Amino acid sequence: MKKIIRFFIFLLCISLFSSLLCSSKQNKVTEIKGFIRCTGNEPFVYPYIITDDEKQYIIICSEEKKQEILDLQGYHVELTGIKMKIKDRPFQFKYGFELISWKKLNDDEVCKLEE
Repeated sequence: MKKIIRFFIFLLCISLFSSLLCSSKQNKVTEIKGFIRCTGNEPFVYPYIITDDEKQYIIICSEEKKQEILDLQGYHVELTGIKMKIKDRPFQFKYGFELISWKKLNDDEVCKLEE
């Protein structure tokens, strides 16, 4: 009986440890650089970023921040936030970026849209 209890305690410890490792990876604050673009139609417009290494993240933020980010459309920016995988995928995005802060990089680095 004691062996069974020890075994279940051992399994519980392993599962708790592995869940802590998984959650710590997902909530890591990172910085990404890229160009702001938007998708959708008015009044449902969503900002996203195309990073310098060609990855796309939909930007998750409040309505006030969303308007400020949309004003930076086409500019090279650096965003600080948390990368996350999106369960209910809007549009073509697999990943989201929960925005904490941002800064506009050089004014002369404006995105040239493909024609």
